[in-house]
Amino acid sequence: PNLLGSGIRLSWEPKLWVTGKPSFYGVGIGARRSSKANYSLHMTGEELIADLPIFGHFYFNLTHSFFVKKISEGPVEDTAQVSERFPDLYRDATTPRDFHSNRFSLVYDRTDHLYLPRVGTYASASALYSNRKLGSDYEYRTYAFQVKSYYNYKEEGRFITAVHGLLQFQRGAELPFYAMPQLGEGTGLRMAGDGRFTDRGKMVLTVEERITLSRTPFFRFISETEIAPFLDIGTVFPKPSDFSAGKLKYGPGISARLVIRPQLVATMDFASGSEGSNAIIKVGYPF
Repeated sequence: PNLLGSGIRLSWEPKLWVTGKPSFYGVGIGARRSSKANYSLHMTGEELIADLPIFGHFYFNLTHSFFVKKISEGPVEDTAQVSERFPDLYRDATTPRDFHSNRFSLVYDRTDHLYLPRVGTYASASALYSNRKLGSDYEYRTYAFQVKSYYNYKEEGRFITAVHGLLQFQRGAELPFYAMPQLGEGTGLRMAGDGRFTDRGKMVLTVEERITLSRTPFFRFISETEIAPFLDIGTVFPKPSDFSAGKLKYGPGISARLVIRPQLVATMDFASGSEGSNAIIKVGYPF
């Protein structure tokens, strides 16, 4: 943040990453839980993010990324593999593919902290562009509209109401399933596992009431214990005109958190709903 005192926010991250955590159930909100299939996702590449101040609390955001992606057999032995359930999709997805994209965003950020906000609003409208002429194997566009808002009465109370909304959809070439928008525990619906729903677009709405139970000094930091009842709502769709409120999934739950300000959160979430129950242990706020 605030690179050389200029107000520019800059990050660059190289990745050599393999995860066997996600699953694939098929495309669409009607994908059945019984179709669950495990796989491993491989990503090698880099991502550069720059926020350039325009005026006031408005920023222009540029996100450049280049990744080579593919999948292989998953590590979970008691779950079917994608190669068994979806052999045609698996064969194509095992071939390494180049994903070169640039995303341009207009960002409004009036939150009080970059990592652990307590008050304020963050909003963005973005367009991601990928073209074969620039070294990508696919030509497509991804549009996203996002709002995050945090309300804390007089900025000093123990109760923070946090709200997150996201609308995202793709246009252009059909992509491998692992590169399409997903809805699951790490992508807006905590009652379900990663990759539970996949399609060309998704909508997410989350409301949390973050309640601070205690606050104590911890060396140079402030340690807080927090509970947060929440409600996750979301769905996926092939195109925005196919969005239906009748296909929304609802996932209420509760979180227990240890917050060490200014930048560390340890979280344990428990959520339950139409997709069953799910427990998650992770670092960081969901938004």
